[in-house]
Amino acid sequence: MHPESRSLANCHEQKEVTKNKKVYEKRKLTIAILMMLATASTMNAQSVNPNGNAEQIPLTWTERPPINTGTPFPKAPMLIPSVYLNGYTINVDNRLTGYTLELYQDGELTYQHFILYGECSIELPSSLSGEYTIRFINEDGNAFIGVITL
Repeated sequence: MHPESRSLANCHEQKEVTKNKKVYEKRKLTIAILMMLATASTMNAQSVNPNGNAEQIPLTWTERPPINTGTPFPKAPMLIPSVYLNGYTINVDNRLTGYTLELYQDGELTYQHFILYGECSIELPSSLSGEYTIRFINEDGNAFIGVITL
């Protein structure tokens, strides 16, 4: 084989090795980012449920129909926040800042509380008892809804 042909073959091999290294590095970076995101979501859940003995409140998202009649753009699904009930204490994550917590019993509003920035726990009055519909509603009328028993 001619010396130039060998060096050309070596050059192609080196390019292939470099390409494989770049792919490997991208995969490592992707895995590292996914691990950081998983850790962050676990830390958020732990901060909402610090001692681990609270009961998570299952919530669903309801969206008020838009007022305008323009062509709607598809939206990404809403990420449901972590909310826990421990006795008469409701622990919320920071995504509910600016929402209003409402409790309904038999269709009647019995309790209301505006969630301030940095507020992570809400003490409910001990006079409340029974089953309640819990609603976290924003200024647009969209809400997270669940059921709790006190």
